[in-house]
Amino acid sequence: MIRLSHPYLALLEALDKLGRAKKATDALVHAACVAFVEVLSNITGERVTVVIGQAVIARGSHAKT
Repeated sequence: MIRLSHPYLALLEALDKLGRAKKATDALVHAACVAFVEVLSNITGERVTVVIGQAVIARGSHAKT
């Protein structure tokens, strides 16, 4: 059922755009990171953060209902 969830479909779309791009831009990479965080947060029900060095790239929290 995860394949039908909005976060999973958004991740697939973001990765598809990144894969089809001639050059990986910051915006495309950021969108993929945000979508990845949302999927993990949705699956685990926990707060998820992607940090590179000291920069927070994406942050998400999901409250299971």
